[in-house]
Amino acid sequence: MRMSPGARYRIGAYRFWHRHLTVLLAGTPAPEHTAHALPAALAAEHVTALLPGLGEQRLRAGAERLARAAFAGPA
Repeated sequence: MRMSPGARYRIGAYRFWHRHLTVLLAGTPAPEHTAHALPAALAAEHVTALLPGLGEQRLRAGAERLARAAFAGPA
């Protein structure tokens, strides 16, 4: 079953996690934007597209670096 484009952004679970991340990211630059960017890096179609070229280790390491940088705030 395929969902319509953008459907994931209209469901309650996405809104819940977006709000949760926004609260956790309070005090960092652009918490609302970052709260969209972090889960986008873990979206199934994104991971499926990158996994063959990067491999699981590099994909996991990249997601971890992204999360650490987001929560670290400005350098």
